[in-house]
Amino acid sequence: MNILVTGGVGFVGSHIVERLIERGENVFVFDVFNNETTKASEKNDNKTYLENKFKLYKEKGGSLVMIKGDLTKYDSIYSAIKENKISRVIHVAGMVDDRRSVMFPMEYVDVNIKGVINLLKACGECKVQHVIQTSTRSCFGQFDSPNTMLYEDSPRHPINPYGATKVASDAFGHVYHTIYPEMKVSIIRIFATYGPRGRPDMIPRICVERIYKGEAIQKFGTGEATRVWIYVSDIVDAYMLTLDNPPRSGFEEYNTGHHVATTLNDMIAMAEKLIGKKAIIEQKPVPKGDASYVGKSCYDKIKAELGWEPKVSLEEGLSLTLKYWLESEERVPI
Repeated sequence: MNILVTGGVGFVGSHIVERLIERGENVFVFDVFNNETTKASEKNDNKTYLENKFKLYKEKGGSLVMIKGDLTKYDSIYSAIKENKISRVIHVAGMVDDRRSVMFPMEYVDVNIKGVINLLKACGECKVQHVIQTSTRSCFGQFDSPNTMLYEDSPRHPINPYGATKVASDAFGHVYHTIYPEMKVSIIRIFATYGPRGRPDMIPRICVERIYKGEAIQKFGTGEATRVWIYVSDIVDAYMLTLDNPPRSGFEEYNTGHHVATTLNDMIAMAEKLIGKKAIIEQKPVPKGDASYVGKSCYDKIKAELGWEPKVSLEEGLSLTLKYWLESEERVPI
């Protein structure tokens, strides 16, 4: 089957593409190659990495095609799907920074709503069989307690434009499945993801890099705000299981995240212990649009239906993230 991955040279997208290459699939990467989420230089590095990876797995009989395109332009995504006879789409592209969305809301509307409408309409018109959309915990907003458990049908009360655009994006997935019933739609709602090739604004990467280099870590508020962290290989497992098991009902949503929420203070302490150095802390006020308590992810549904559950602990994931960073930067190991 021919699989299109939007945002395929970004963080999560590149890991999905890597796994598809290892499976011997025909993979088409659709990316705008800009600086909005992952630096363009890092995207180019990811592109080179994936091309080299494909050479190692070429005997499996798959293919790898890179397409520079823009989701906000309908003809761009339509032609990519039509010309390459795409049968499956994994949609990972999008604007994803909660804080930045407060300053530039229309950019998020343009990419996360207009872009997904263009994608879904093109998929329907081209008779794509299965679309997997990427959603976010930001759809749910924030809570008074760090122990709130979040289910697929929990109320959506986003507190920033990013979360609001993803609520709309999820809804359009259902809309276009209804318009094109033969097109199955799965939504994977990921929580805070980290690991090798991770975005530079993500706390696990910030902690290991800055503690190692002796640079300050910005701590917003008390540091007791929580996040549910999930290692990237666990997330990719969820995408592969969903790809191999299209929803029988035609439309399904799955939460993918840990039952455990971690404070910023605890994350810093874990990184300090791992590296053997104390963090330098720069105190900052809490930014607008930032949630204090984001709840915990209930993954019972995807576990029961697809057999998925997270395997990598935060301690192990931080160690793997540090190892990757040291090797990629050719630094002397600790």
